[in-house]
Amino acid sequence: MSKVSEPIRSTIGQTLDRAFSAVAARDRAKQALKHGDRSLSYGELDRASEALASALIQHGLRREERVTIWLESPLEFVVAMLGIVRAGGVYVPLDLRQPPERVRWIQADAGARFCVTDDERRVPVGSWGATPVLPTGHLGGAAVASTPLPRVASPMQLAYQVYTSGSTGHPKGVGVAHRSLLNTLEWSRRYFSVTPESRCANLLGWSFDASVQALWEPLLAGATLVLFDEALKQDPRALGEWIATERVLVAYVTPALLRPLVERDPGRLAGVQTFVCGGEAMRWDGFRDVPFDLFNAYGPTECAVTVLAAPVDPEGSGMPPLGRPVSGMRVQLVDDALAPSEPTGEMFLAGEGVARGYAGRPGLTADRFRPDPDDASVGLRGYRSGDLARRLADGQLVFEGRSDEQVKIRGHRVELGEVRAALEAVADVEEAAVRAVGEPDSKQLAAYVVPAQIDVTKLRAALEHVLPAHMVPTHIVLLEELPRKSSGKLDVARLPAPRQERAPERASAPPASSTEQLLCALYAEVLGVSAVGPDDDFIGLGGDSVRVMNLMWKAEQAGLALDFRKVFELEIRELAQSVDAASPAEPASSQEAPERFSLVDGLDEAGLDALFDDE
Repeated sequence: MSKVSEPIRSTIGQTLDRAFSAVAARDRAKQALKHGDRSLSYGELDRASEALASALIQHGLRREERVTIWLESPLEFVVAMLGIVRAGGVYVPLDLRQPPERVRWIQADAGARFCVTDDERRVPVGSWGATPVLPTGHLGGAAVASTPLPRVASPMQLAYQVYTSGSTGHPKGVGVAHRSLLNTLEWSRRYFSVTPESRCANLLGWSFDASVQALWEPLLAGATLVLFDEALKQDPRALGEWIATERVLVAYVTPALLRPLVERDPGRLAGVQTFVCGGEAMRWDGFRDVPFDLFNAYGPTECAVTVLAAPVDPEGSGMPPLGRPVSGMRVQLVDDALAPSEPTGEMFLAGEGVARGYAGRPGLTADRFRPDPDDASVGLRGYRSGDLARRLADGQLVFEGRSDEQVKIRGHRVELGEVRAALEAVADVEEAAVRAVGEPDSKQLAAYVVPAQIDVTKLRAALEHVLPAHMVPTHIVLLEELPRKSSGKLDVARLPAPRQERAPERASAPPASSTEQLLCALYAEVLGVSAVGPDDDFIGLGGDSVRVMNLMWKAEQAGLALDFRKVFELEIRELAQSVDAASPAEPASSQEAPERFSLVDGLDEAGLDALFDDE
């Protein structure tokens, strides 16, 4: 068998904080971050993150202690991310859009005593005991350590911990070391041609594991990281204009987000050099003759982001290959006993990029992280990915599916067992089953629930209280009983297609206006539903945040301007009335955005120096 490819030598003995400090010392005046009309130079970012790091150390942060980040501003998120790592801590990103109950669970599971936030009222201190780190860098009520502890001591020290769906009903945290991420970043910078002149964009969510690479890569390359507002994801036209205006050269994106950008107006993307697609399966159709280099990247949360990558051949068809391993990594195809299984088998991922394991779950870690059968002599471990693949004659790997119940929804990994557990925890639910339906890059969750007399509205509300939006089933089908095989196991093949089971509670009247008629036709086309009436709504028909972009684009082509919020809130009849009543020249709201706290506002070089007066 082949050995793990040689890691990039410049990462050995290096840490993220030292690597960033070297860039900041060299390019202090260069723009590091830009968000709207706000920006930070490398010198200002260096000082702001150092101020936060010093505050955390002075208030007793221990080495490898987890610190959560719960911020709305992407610019401040980067400052917090850097500050925590420079203090020797491990940053844990939280998603503002997730249910509070899930956030509290993650905070408690991480054992985080501190939470960097722009609003201390957002942090429900109590059972989980988090002390908010306020924008000024002060930590109210925390005991000051008499002697600051050393910072990052070793490249093997953890840098970040992200949470992914767990099959036991709760998310699980994955910890990744400095050396592992640096190995990926050094390879990625060269492979995707990221230079100090690049303007890079992270079009992924802040708590999304792939964003780790998208955020760190430009900062360690001396490039400019351009940050955007999440709301732009809902409007392909606005997002395309933003990409062109900000002169983005390299961007990380999911295939589902890139597709409407390409379909909407590929000309606006002419200035982009590279799009790196990851997070979910990719299909070729729709990506031919694009004016940029397109790469397909693969990597589970249990590794330092990217494990495999390949340029997408514009002449291909079907699903493009996942590619070949990055430097320092190797992918072996194995059977259930970890014995070689070529040319098809489960991907066993080994090398520098493998994570340390699951935080606080030694049993699960031992099950999924195994000694590398090829390099056990040097103590390396590998990760049983559960992803099935086939090796082509040229050495590239092609995705062949899963060996378990894990799926990808909107770029996020979802364990069907966690969704099923949440369903069966709701009162009155006797049993449930969950499966994914739809195309590879636009899958949805369908839930099948027994008994058939349950109130679907209340059931959905209960799920939204504990699950993030991408894990709440789009379709909920009520059954008298689940289909079973003679062995008693669930017969997935006999679960009905969701739209075939969707029976309206009342007969829908025919469209009463041309706008209603057009919207019904557009909903049917975008959502793949055969019969749509004015009393139907977007969510009830299976709509989500990905499909709404396609709907808005097609509506615009037909001469309708839709408000994406109203698409989610209104039935078709109400939405049509809103569209007909709107004035084409209706001005945008002039109401000013509420004033927010900031980690960096007003902190120029002199202001940041003042934070160190007592040192």
